[in-house]
Amino acid sequence: MKQGHFAVLFIIVYLSCFFTLYLEQRNYDMVLEEKCRIEKGMKQAIEYAANELIPAVHAAKEEKCTIFQTAFFEAFYIYMGVMDDTEEQQRLKLHVPMLVLVQEDGAFFYYAVETLENGVKQLRYEWTELQSFVFPEDCSEEKKKSIIAETLEETASGIITNHNYIAAQYGISYNFYVPDFLQDTARSLDMPVLFAVFQGWPLTAAGNIVYENCVDTGVYVQKVKKYIIELPTDLEDSFCYYHEEFCELVQRGDGNFLKEKFSKEQAVRMYGALSCTYCGK
Repeated sequence: MKQGHFAVLFIIVYLSCFFTLYLEQRNYDMVLEEKCRIEKGMKQAIEYAANELIPAVHAAKEEKCTIFQTAFFEAFYIYMGVMDDTEEQQRLKLHVPMLVLVQEDGAFFYYAVETLENGVKQLRYEWTELQSFVFPEDCSEEKKKSIIAETLEETASGIITNHNYIAAQYGISYNFYVPDFLQDTARSLDMPVLFAVFQGWPLTAAGNIVYENCVDTGVYVQKVKKYIIELPTDLEDSFCYYHEEFCELVQRGDGNFLKEKFSKEQAVRMYGALSCTYCGK
């Protein structure tokens, strides 16, 4: 074989390897881009749901759960670009095996249920009743964390197992699994908190790579907005006032402000405090 033939052969092999690596890199970039898009959409959707829940944090279970699921899916569909595509919305929803609303006394789980109506299988979604955290008397913080983790994982395990069966009926072969971050929730003990689990979404056209991470998107819901109380400094002004933390009057530090923070209800009940006329809150 002549030297020129070797050169041509080398170029052919080199180009073949180059294009193979190029295609692999391109596929990798596309997968990474889609993964980032999903995670961003999930985080934004759960944050939106948390913000919507703040005014209703003391509402009944039905109202809170409805707000959570409606706000989350509405935002998620918008961020994923399927707000006007009901078929794609249903496809996305099948990859959300559960939503979780965790409170101090227990947790609610949103999950899929398959029923038989007039001989036809129907898929619907519902919330569990409160899965209570049962703490014995004189329970230590570590024991409480363990009880919370066990309760969350036991319920989640049953839901995930059932969701694998339901998903298979709709052509999803991915095996959903219980998210590890439920242990982190138990450790934090800062309630209430929201979680959304998204798994099994195909990241390539062939479906050989799927989004298989549980997205840790817990966002702590602000239970009660806190205010700073200003006590009267002289007899001429006998009223107390409550201010937002970043009220300009508070920032100047001219008044007699208590270090402890209070809810609006506590400020009115305990001190007869009036709303600050400056920040108007």
